[in-house]
Amino acid sequence: MLVDAAARYQFRRIRLSLDVKNLFDKVYAGSCFAFIGNPTSCTSGAARTVIGTARYRF
Repeated sequence: MLVDAAARYQFRRIRLSLDVKNLFDKVYAGSCFAFIGNPTSCTSGAARTVIGTARYRF
């Protein structure tokens, strides 16, 4: 099971955000392709990704 998480904090005109995808850094098949006469080919899914943002409204 993949788990994502997000946290937001806002104070007046400032907003801080933190987003995490694949929180526990699980290894998984992102996508698989099968063609007649060829073996099935799979690619791994994305590793843990962390994105932080800060916004200020004028």
